[in-house]
Amino acid sequence: MKKELILSMLQYSKDPYRDFCFERDDEGPEKGLVRFEDADLGWAFEWYRDKSNDCLRDNGFSFYYARWVYADPYTFPTKDVNNPNPEEDRYLQIGKPYGLEDEPLLTVVDIQYVSEGSVHIISSYETGNEYYKELYKKSVLRRKKANAAFERNVDWLAKQMGYL
Repeated sequence: MKKELILSMLQYSKDPYRDFCFERDDEGPEKGLVRFEDADLGWAFEWYRDKSNDCLRDNGFSFYYARWVYADPYTFPTKDVNNPNPEEDRYLQIGKPYGLEDEPLLTVVDIQYVSEGSVHIISSYETGNEYYKELYKKSVLRRKKANAAFERNVDWLAKQMGYL
């Protein structure tokens, strides 16, 4: 990832701990499990410290940053059809951190423990797949249309009830 792109991501970051997004995590054992309770997103995220540091080295961001894909209102999960371990239900979460236009489109590979309300992040990378990019564009358009229709219905109902 280019330095300019990283700087632009920092500029738009809503996360008070944004430095962790782009710094190596040496807070505990190298292969230790990191668990992060995210009150803003309502999820608990976990990952292995060494995998997050590898992502930082290879892609320019950590899993701490990648978790913000779940804050994107247009994000969508899809089953990981290339999963090497058929024992696990792996998903790809496609989206932009915070849902901001200037953020890169990321793919986060995860295992979701819905019953526990947590997500185990396995890897993350910038999406180069044109098929996923197109699906994301369609997701954005579909949700924007649904939101507009909902707002029209609310306005109509408010007028019928004499609020407008």
